[in-house]
Amino acid sequence: GLVFVTPDYFRLQDGNEYAAAFITTLAEFPGLLLAARLVDPLGRKQSQAVMHFACMLGAFGLCFTGLPRGVLTLL
Repeated sequence: GLVFVTPDYFRLQDGNEYAAAFITTLAEFPGLLLAARLVDPLGRKQSQAVMHFACMLGAFGLCFTGLPRGVLTLL
C-alpha cells in the first residue's frame, strides 16, 4: 500500500514522482535484508513476530507525522 500512496505525498511536496518511487524502493531493502537474516537463526514464527512488532512501532510512529487522516488510513 505504501508504494501507491507515497507518490501522492511527494507530489504535494515537490512534484517529483520518480524520486518518490526511488525512495520507496530503497526503503524496502533494509526490511528485506533483515527478514532474510532473521529467518535462519530464529525460524519463521519468531522472525514473523519480530517483524510484526517492528511494523507496529512504525505504524505508531506515523501517528505523529502530521499527515492527513485519509493518507494515514490508506497506510
